[in-house]
Amino acid sequence: MNISRTKLLIIILFYKTILELIYSFLIVENPIYIGFSMDFSIPKYIIGTIIVVITIYLLPLLRKPSSYYLFFYYLVSVIPLASLYALESNSSGYLVASIFSFYILLFIVKMNIKFKVKSFKINSKLFDSACYIIIFGLIVYLYTSGYRPSILAFNLNLNYAIRGDIEFSGILGYYFGIVNRAIIPGCFILSIFEKKYLKSLSFVLLQLVIFMFFPQKTILFSLLLVFIIYLIVTKGKYYFYLINFQVFYFIIASLLYIIFNFHYLITFSPRRTHFTPADIQFSYYDFFVNSNYLSFSQNLIGRIFNLTEVYDTSIVYIIGGIYYNSPNMSANTNFMADGYANFGILGMILVTVILSFTLITLDSFTKDSKHAVNISICFMPLYALLDASIFTAFLTHGILWVLIFIFLTHFRTTKNNKIVNEIER
Repeated sequence: MNISRTKLLIIILFYKTILELIYSFLIVENPIYIGFSMDFSIPKYIIGTIIVVITIYLLPLLRKPSSYYLFFYYLVSVIPLASLYALESNSSGYLVASIFSFYILLFIVKMNIKFKVKSFKINSKLFDSACYIIIFGLIVYLYTSGYRPSILAFNLNLNYAIRGDIEFSGILGYYFGIVNRAIIPGCFILSIFEKKYLKSLSFVLLQLVIFMFFPQKTILFSLLLVFIIYLIVTKGKYYFYLINFQVFYFIIASLLYIIFNFHYLITFSPRRTHFTPADIQFSYYDFFVNSNYLSFSQNLIGRIFNLTEVYDTSIVYIIGGIYYNSPNMSANTNFMADGYANFGILGMILVTVILSFTLITLDSFTKDSKHAVNISICFMPLYALLDASIFTAFLTHGILWVLIFIFLTHFRTTKNNKIVNEIER
């Protein structure tokens, strides 16, 4: 893919500047956004900008799902991290460790490791029927377990009140993740790709029903987001379209906030999607640089091996109480900061290596198939890495289930499939 990185860099610097202006004048000044501060450092601003410039020339801007995701992560995690490093005068230690780990991720993915995946044909009608059964099974299970859908879920101001103490854990948590992170988005995009629009609409309606049971904004907007990603990749200029779309969104969101005091768009992005994850990462580093590591005692590994917990309280509430004056706040962090919380720099490198081979596996599973379908299907589970550990993202947020879904539907999106060839003509 022949891409002018210099032209892309100009847009990226503009994007970075807009982010920093929004933070400085619309987010820090608003009392409803807790945890943010302003302590601008010119030397750190220069260092952060240099990192942003260097990184764009290291990214593998190829037609691969791994490349698409790495560029997305660069936009929504690396750049906000570099910006907050200067705007809040945050720790150099975490920035260096995070960027070093990201460069390891780039290096491994760019090694172009390949392995063959044998594709097999599975009956499409049988597969789709199984997906419907699994989805309806979740809805029936929720209803018979005492959960009730509520039309009030669509009042976004009431989302937290309606959710209350609802928590899907254990088998139900995995089941919930399989359905709303993998099966519904996967079937939705696959239906659009195969031009079965009524079927795609049915999955939208099913997702809305699940949203009424558990009003989480990511469930409500997930299909819209994966559809946008699908359109962007289909256009063939993913890298330019993705960043231009975000710039356009930030400008519209800012104008609505300034003129009409409509803050919902700003609250969702960039506040929630860009700055909150970056700020929490620095908080985790600040806590664990002088405290005992978790040593995987509070995640899946700890439960499997019955490890003794280092802290009596979940770390997400400890961080919420200390840094955000909200002991009930669940301050989840991204996979790199979680790696640091568990084993320091070595923990960051470990989770980075795991993600590297996950992306390599994804590339292998999607070889000779339509990247627009596959990258949009895996978008939400990979997006979860912005505020979830690598292990939680694999099971609860659906990375593992998406890989299985893509593997099982590979034939339907491969270039050797007659149906695909007819669709493309």
